[in-house]
Amino acid sequence: MAVEKSSSYVKWIGPVPSHWAVKKLRDISHVVRGSSPRPAGDRTLFHGDYTPWITVLEVTKDDRVFLTETTDFLTEKGANQSRQLDRGTVVLSNSGATLGVPKILEISGCANDGIAAFLNLSEEVSTLFLYYYLASLTNVFREQIAPGLGQPNLNTDLIGDMDFP
Repeated sequence: MAVEKSSSYVKWIGPVPSHWAVKKLRDISHVVRGSSPRPAGDRTLFHGDYTPWITVLEVTKDDRVFLTETTDFLTEKGANQSRQLDRGTVVLSNSGATLGVPKILEISGCANDGIAAFLNLSEEVSTLFLYYYLASLTNVFREQIAPGLGQPNLNTDLIGDMDFP
């Protein structure tokens, strides 16, 4: 019996080899979105010194694999209204012109709602492999998954439904 090959979504990779397992991203992790404290810009929430504030700008500012620091921090009150992410978490920018950029956190901090995170990653999955796979899909995310008028956006359902070899 022949095993059907799945698309890798990456033209130069071609189909996923038939001896590899292909799962949905939601089956190898819990895909969640960050959470921004409200109201935006409130001095009691933002520009503090309590915990790093992980934003789309921080994730997309360079081509490095790891996010090692942020320029802005939340207050303790702001952190209590946001999503805390641990060191080692793979994140992905999920909105705007720079969507589809991954990073691996080398710091713990809070993520805003422009960030998707892969929590409870399966022990079978390397964070580096996930990072490089997501990085290879940046143009697919922008051109095929989230195109359209206005602000492009990847929700957790769209991300979770992606095949992962």
